[in-house]
Amino acid sequence: MGIRQDVLWFNRLMASRGARLSIGLAPCGDIDLERRKNKARFAHVGHKPSLICCAKSFPGQSQSRRRGIIAHEIGHQSLMNKGNWAHREHEADAEAERVLGVKIRYDKKGLQRL
Repeated sequence: MGIRQDVLWFNRLMASRGARLSIGLAPCGDIDLERRKNKARFAHVGHKPSLICCAKSFPGQSQSRRRGIIAHEIGHQSLMNKGNWAHREHEADAEAERVLGVKIRYDKKGLQRL
């Protein structure tokens, strides 16, 4: 299963929980530049509402890692939609858990997983 299935899975999950969010994923040169400095960076939000920008290497990650990263970014997007642009990383995880009902874990490399 790949990114398209991940996006469908999250959009169905959010709809089933009554969330007023939907997401899409798109490649982004900015995140590729960020990855040169920090190899743990695979995605970010903030360019366009409901869009998660991802690195070229993102599709090659495991499903667990892709979904953990997407969930984390959904948490960021949800907080920003509420006007909270100055939140912390752990707040994005907590918001993702609230919105999605999933628990984000971190692996040995410090990357999100579901």
